[in-house]
Amino acid sequence: MRTQPEPLPTTAESVVQTFVFLLVAFAAMVVASYPMATLLLLAGVGVATLATIGVLAARRSLGRRSHICIPRTGVCIDA
Repeated sequence: MRTQPEPLPTTAESVVQTFVFLLVAFAAMVVASYPMATLLLLAGVGVATLATIGVLAARRSLGRRSHICIPRTGVCIDA
């Protein structure tokens, strides 16, 4: 019994794969060129995340519930 070979990717899939590969290569080049800026950016994202969690926790402890939805995704968080 022979199994069917896996179909070749479509042109659109190939274009998307190439674009993602180039995007990742460019990001790696930027990170290698500017390591300090990359660390500062990651630190800033971390601080913003912790601040958001802190605000939500403070609101919850005060008895106020937060209902946050990410637009166009259908993802909602009750905190």
